[in-house]
Amino acid sequence: MISRHLLSPGTLGSRTQTGPVDDFGSPTWVETSTAINVAVFPRTAEELLPGGATTWRGFYVPADGSDPASLVADAGDRIITGDGRSFEVDGPGRDWLNPRTKTTDFVEVDLEKVDR
Repeated sequence: MISRHLLSPGTLGSRTQTGPVDDFGSPTWVETSTAINVAVFPRTAEELLPGGATTWRGFYVPADGSDPASLVADAGDRIITGDGRSFEVDGPGRDWLNPRTKTTDFVEVDLEKVDR
């Protein structure tokens, strides 16, 4: 289990093509953002060397205390940390279960750092 003390405020941003059709018949994008508490770590120390392809691992829970399994991150979503770093989600999130309660304790995602 990840300690809640390691988490800091952040935002999970998603884009879906669920908006109304525009004048040309194309669906429009709708952007949503959700407040989360997040911790982001590099996968290994070796990847931080110059020329290394740095990939990151993120752990998040909804900031409002709701069930983490209810907040799904998909590939292409974006996590922005409280200090302004921006990461793109690379693949689906994975629920981590609490062994005692058998409920989702947090969600883990693979991340790639992106420039704004």
